[in-house]
Amino acid sequence: MVNFFCRQEKTFGLGNFINCTPTLKALSEYYKEPIPVLFETVGDAFIDCQFIRHIEKPEGKELFGSYTINSSVPDWLYIFNLVQQTLNINLGEVPKSYIDKIDRPIDDNYCVILRGCFSNIPHKVAAKDPGDDIYIRVLDYILHSMDIKIKFVGTYDDYIRNSNVFKHIGKALEWQKTTLRHAILLVNKAKFIIGNDTGLIHAASALGKDAFCMWEKTSFIKNTARGEITYSRNNHFENFKKWIFSYQ
Repeated sequence: MVNFFCRQEKTFGLGNFINCTPTLKALSEYYKEPIPVLFETVGDAFIDCQFIRHIEKPEGKELFGSYTINSSVPDWLYIFNLVQQTLNINLGEVPKSYIDKIDRPIDDNYCVILRGCFSNIPHKVAAKDPGDDIYIRVLDYILHSMDIKIKFVGTYDDYIRNSNVFKHIGKALEWQKTTLRHAILLVNKAKFIIGNDTGLIHAASALGKDAFCMWEKTSFIKNTARGEITYSRNNHFENFKKWIFSYQ
């Protein structure tokens, strides 16, 4: 049995922990057992994970966690290399990231809009948020050129921050309070996802979904997801129109 564990720390939420999952999977394959994880907030997103063992208190040494970040390379790669170095082992190729693939029958003729930020601190929100105008332009474009429902997926705080967008779009933009697992279901069943640098974008990447991410001022190098995502770092609307073309 391994003598270490990983911690998902409450102030480093879903996206940060998803960056831990490639290393956890590689460790599980190396040691031939699930790796203990102490979840503080987002454990419901990993109930079905075969390479994670949920624990309620520390077991052995705290080896790494969702707080394990850097400024030079993607965090998922930094974690992987740091753990290899710390344990003096070779874990091989970096696996894909993971989140439970929640899949049940629902009306799936919809796209998902994400505009999240775990923090309510103004400068942190500003670093992640592309602003009202671009979301309004994107949503207007979808409404006038596509026959598809639009679902906003996020917390109540995310919803409040988007009040101007909801006022402009009206009932065509749907939102309801969801559990984390229901949010993952909505992301997983969506035709496509549009959002910003937020945890559910990492979830979309882990699920292999087609996602368009409008990037603002957070570190691009460290925060990019393990999987394939279309990133826009400027001229968001023009980039969006090119990206959405295949769905029209």
